[in-house]
Amino acid sequence: MTKYIIILFSLFISSLGMVYAQSSADAEFKEMKRIYGNMKTVSFHFTNQDNSNINGSLIAKRGNKFSLHFGNRIIRCDGNTVWNHSKDENNIIISNFESHGDENSIETIFFSMLDNHRPVGLRSSTNSAGNKLMLLDLVSTEDPNRKIEIAYFPDSRTIAEVTLTNNYVVETWIISKLKINPEIADNTFKFESDDKIEMIDLR
Repeated sequence: MTKYIIILFSLFISSLGMVYAQSSADAEFKEMKRIYGNMKTVSFHFTNQDNSNINGSLIAKRGNKFSLHFGNRIIRCDGNTVWNHSKDENNIIISNFESHGDENSIETIFFSMLDNHRPVGLRSSTNSAGNKLMLLDLVSTEDPNRKIEIAYFPDSRTIAEVTLTNNYVVETWIISKLKINPEIADNTFKFESDDKIEMIDLR
């Protein structure tokens, strides 16, 4: 009889732990939505965890406006027109921006992500520098195979890393110099014509 009581007690304690963990995840998710859910603009630097040569910076504004720098390429979009500048080829390809509601679009990832995911777990960890991080696990409300893990500093809730999982494809990006709602002029997302650069207009 004592054996069964111990088993039931253990199950009860485990269930309490799961309920507490989920309530903590829900509370943290709510706080992250408060901070990041209503962003108008964002800027940061990024580096791929598995290949530090893949890195760059992004400035984005609601309305499909962004300026993406990586390697020898700069891509800018003002919400209507896309300028794809290749420094190696010394040209800029101009095209119309087309929105297809892609889950991997900059607009969706940075300005709608928290609306399309729900929390499923919360735990703590330590990064390579010895700093404590909280890891908030999210799953897509539309596709359970699409998951996001947000690693952030617990005191400031500043995001340090983001891990994206799509089925079996996993990518982790290290985030630095993150700024929320910086003042950004709209001409940041345009390219002016330049006689020294070949302009290829595909519109």
